[in-house]
This record gives sequence, structure tokens and C-alpha cells, in this order.
Amino acid sequence: TAAIAGLAATSGLPPALCLLAAMVSGVFLSICNAGIALIARIHPIIVTLAGLSIYRGLMRVATGGSEIMSLPPAYRALADGRLLGIPKICYYVIFVTLGAHFFLRYSLRGRQVLALGNSESAARLIGLSKSRLTLLVFGISGALAGLTAVLVSGYYGKVQANTGMGMELQAIAAAVIGGTNILGGRGSAIGT
Repeated sequence: TAAIAGLAATSGLPPALCLLAAMVSGVFLSICNAGIALIARIHPIIVTLAGLSIYRGLMRVATGGSEIMSLPPAYRALADGRLLGIPKICYYVIFVTLGAHFFLRYSLRGRQVLALGNSESAARLIGLSKSRLTLLVFGISGALAGLTAVLVSGYYGKVQANTGMGMELQAIAAAVIGGTNILGGRGSAIGT
């Protein structure tokens, strides 16, 4: 998603469209992962990590293995700099964290997601669709991955061929340390 947004930015697309392209491609790729996990009945973490390797390979092909440099100032302004003396990135973190918190704690779909993670069989008995909820969660995750890709590339001013390498384990560790059960059913956006 970083390569898609970076290439779009260097070709002259407005930053908002680059962000949209990254988020839409993130949703698409994530939904592909969800479909594979559901159809093949493979644990979603395994499918996600395998997909990540494939997508990184595609990124290297798309960029020719080199960095995307000279991102336009308007694109960089999405993430770089300060607003009221606070780095812009902090506002995104606060907004996404609060959004995730309110989604999980106060929305019907969020509570259904937690119920499914807590017990698939109980969720099925009360009529929750594992497929729909899995696609929803993967779609939201993909959109957030697209947002993050744009923010990281905007902040650093370039897209590297190894963008995000090693961050997946840090993300998993942050969630687990924050109280999320890796097997599902328990977790909090604020804790993470």
C-alpha cells in the first residue's frame, strides 16, 4: 500500500487520492487474506504473515527494488510536521485509538466481533456470521494498514523497499502486552 500511494504521489495525484488508494488497496489485500483464512481454514495470523511476504515481494517488483523518493510536499504534509506543537502523527494515533475503542465497546458490530473472538461456537449459536465479521475486521485492518503506510512514507519522505520490515512482531507484541488474547475474545484498543 505504501508503494501504491508513493507511486501515485510521484505521478501527480493529490494526497487525498493517494491516501484513498492506499486504504482501498489495503482493504482489498486484507479481504483476500480473510478469504483464504476462511476458505482454507488456516489461522488468520498465519495467512496474514504469509500474505505480508507475498505483498512485500510484489512491492519490490513494482518499485524495481529501489526507494520511491521525492514525495511531494503536500503528500508529506499529511504526516510530517507539528500542529499546535504536537507531531501530527500523534493526532492520528489518538483518533484511531479512540475510534477503535468506541467501535469495540459501544457498537453492536464491535461487541459481535469480541463475542466471535471469545467463542466461535457460542457466536454461531446466537446467529453471528463468522464470515461477515471476519471480512469486516480484516477490511478495517486493511484500511488502517493503508493509512499507516501513507503516514510512515509521508513522515520519512520516502518509501523504502523494506518498509515495515519487522513491525509485524512489534504490533503483535504491543497488542498482547496491552491485554489482547492472541486466541481472541479479549482485548482493548486503549490497552494496546
